[in-house]
Parts: sequence; C-alpha cells; structure tokens
Amino acid sequence: MVLMEGDNAAGKDGMIKHVFTLNPMTTNGQVAFKGASAEEREHEPNWRIMKNLAGPGQIMFHNRSHYGDVVFAAKSPEQKAQRLADIKELEYGLTMGLPMTPEGHIALPDKKGNVDPASIQRPPMRFIKVLLGVSKEEQGVRLAERLLDDSKLYKITQADLDGHAQHDTIQTDFANAMAAAS
Repeated sequence: MVLMEGDNAAGKDGMIKHVFTLNPMTTNGQVAFKGASAEEREHEPNWRIMKNLAGPGQIMFHNRSHYGDVVFAAKSPEQKAQRLADIKELEYGLTMGLPMTPEGHIALPDKKGNVDPASIQRPPMRFIKVLLGVSKEEQGVRLAERLLDDSKLYKITQADLDGHAQHDTIQTDFANAMAAAS
C-alpha cells in the first residue's frame, strides 16, 4: 500500500500516473480520499481504508490517506491522539497479517480463543509512506495554473485556495502525523 500525502498541488496525481505507466500489471488501482461521505461517516475512519486494500501481490495507491484525518478532520489534541492510535493499530495489524475487523481494528480472540468470523484475514502487507513537499511559492504557481486551465478546474476548490495560507503548518502536521504512526 503506497500512501501518497502532500498539500494541494504537491504532485500526488502526477506521481501516481507516472508509476502506473511504469508497471501497470502490479497495480490494483488508486483511491483518492476526500472528505468522508455520508456512508463513511456512519463507520469508524479506518473502515474506508479496509474497503480499499491491495490484493495479494498488488500495489494500491492512496492519494491522500488516513493521515488526512489527523491533519484536517481531528480538531482537538485528544482527537488527533486517538486517530493516530487507531492508525497505528490498523497499520500494525495489516503489516503483521493479523485478523482485522471491518472497522480496521485487530480482531482479538474471545475467552475461548475464537476470533469473530466477520473478521478479515489477509496476508501481511507493507506500507510505503510518501510525503511530497512543494514550497509555498511553487504551490501558489500550480494553483494559479489550475485556475487558468479549464481541463484542471475540477482539481481546485475554495478550500485549496484557503489552505494555501496554511501551507507550512499543513506540511509540518503531515510530517509529524506520519512519523508518529511509523
């Protein structure tokens, strides 16, 4: 599982497109995590990760990942700490090949040693975490280019423009979150 993180216009889409063209046979696809949908909000945050895992021997790219929940969705220090703890559990369980609940928690056995039959058992997997960095100035140029290019207007929102002012904080928050859960 390749987790691509970075601020808006950092080059995540371009990087994924480049890797796909190099070796399309091993890729299982990509998923771009935006704000949680109504269905996703009915579940714990790791649920949408569990629904988008790579198959055995394949690579899955996550354009934005569960770390965005720490940087953008969690508002208090307690929420950030809980989200990081959940991410650590998810990544540890998947890396070790442990049975996982559909919500992305390690499925612990009951007193008789039985694991819930709804748990998901998969081969161990590896995470590659990539944080793409781009300077605030370069990000500004790329965002302006998107505004001027009709074919890229779909890639920009008011939130992207508002977030540009927070560039340095967002970069630091992503780096800290990814390091804390590694």
